[in-house]
Amino acid sequence: APSIATEAGYTRLLEAPGIIRAVVPFRDGFVAFKDNALFVGEYVGPNYLWKWRPLSHRIGCVGPNAVTELDGRLYFVHTSGFYEFDGQTIRSIGLPVNQTFLTEAGLIQLGEFGHVPPTGARGLAFTQAAADDIEGVVWFNAPATFSSGGTKYSMQLFGYNSRSQKWGRFGNRSVAA
Repeated sequence: APSIATEAGYTRLLEAPGIIRAVVPFRDGFVAFKDNALFVGEYVGPNYLWKWRPLSHRIGCVGPNAVTELDGRLYFVHTSGFYEFDGQTIRSIGLPVNQTFLTEAGLIQLGEFGHVPPTGARGLAFTQAAADDIEGVVWFNAPATFSSGGTKYSMQLFGYNSRSQKWGRFGNRSVAA
C-alpha cells in the first residue's frame, strides 16, 4: 500500500497505451517497457518517491525476457528490430539482421513486400535475450519450432558483439520429434 513511512508508492504510466511488458533495474533506477514506449524511473524520495519520464513513444520491448544488460547498456527487441539503450539514447543496432531474424523465426514471409502474419507479433513476444559479459556478446533467440518429416527444428541464435558492433549466429539444431 502507498505510504510515506515505508516509501511504497503507486504509479500508473498512462502517457502511452498498453500494458507494461518488462521492468528492469538499470543504474540507479528502473526502465519500464510497453509495446511502443520506454520509461525511465528515478528515485526522488518523499513525497513522490519515483519520478517516471517517457523516453520514447515509438520504441518499446516485445516481452519480459527480451531485454538484457551488458557493459552498462540495455539491449532489447522491439517489433521494428534490435536496440541499445545507454541511459540517454536509444540506438538501432539490428539493421543488418532484422529481416533474417524475423524470417528464420517464421514471423514474416518475404514476398514482393514483406509482411508479418497475424500471429507474428505474438511469436515475437517469446524472444529471449541473454548477455555474456566475458565475451561482450548479447544473444537473441525467438523460440520458433516447426516440424518437417518427423523432425523438429529450432530457431537460430543471433549474437551481437557490443564491443566490435558485429553480428553472428549459431546454426539451426534439429531434434527428432
